[in-house]
Amino acid sequence: MSPRLSCALAVSLAALSGAAHAQTPPAPDTYAVVSLIGDQLDAVTYQPQVGTLLDANSHQAMPMGADIMDDLALWETNKALRAAVPVTDVALLAVSAPQFFVDESRLFSGNHVKLPADVDAAIAEAKAGKLVLITKHRADARLQVWHGFIGSGKIEGLGFYLDTVHRVPDADSTARLIGFLAPFVYIDVTLVDTASHTILRQTTITASRTVTSDSSAKDAGVWDVLTTEQKMASLRELLSKNLATVVPQLVQATAPGAAGAPAG
Repeated sequence: MSPRLSCALAVSLAALSGAAHAQTPPAPDTYAVVSLIGDQLDAVTYQPQVGTLLDANSHQAMPMGADIMDDLALWETNKALRAAVPVTDVALLAVSAPQFFVDESRLFSGNHVKLPADVDAAIAEAKAGKLVLITKHRADARLQVWHGFIGSGKIEGLGFYLDTVHRVPDADSTARLIGFLAPFVYIDVTLVDTASHTILRQTTITASRTVTSDSSAKDAGVWDVLTTEQKMASLRELLSKNLATVVPQLVQATAPGAAGAPAG
């Protein structure tokens, strides 16, 4: 065999070896999941802004008596993780202390996450190499309607946006109905390396669903267009659907550094 052919063969074998190595599936890992979104719901009522750029909307906190939404977030994330990547185990860590849900932005510093000592200890006990951290996201209200978006002021976490002022086109007719109710889910989902507390990837969910009143009269009971059961079911559907979309993007090696979930 000539030296030139031998060299070419060696390069080809090296390339094949590299390709095979690149296609090797990732080793199973242990994940921890923490959700800090379900302590309360935010009932936001639109208020016209006159001569100010500040958020004039009224906000009424609706404390949750049980960890219903956090439990749902944990289980949906667990299901999405196990379907998306090889896992050794998934530790679902319930957090109930009220102080953990206050000003969650304090947990983030640059590209790192600083967790409370109790949470860090639970993650270490679970021997988790990666953490999926679910926190509230605060941003401009952009509520999905059939022709685009509507809303003003800031919203955060889970809740309901109520507008009894604006006329909204009805997708099923030519009528313009006054007011709407919009369940919303505004959260961040962050993948963290637990050894270094470094943020590996982060994605934001800004999902909503608008429901119009069946009346063209102002203040026509827009809050009651959904029953209590329907309101909670709509929130659960938004949360489940969007976590099922973004969690695989977050943990798979081919996922981009950040991605937004489709609102809806």
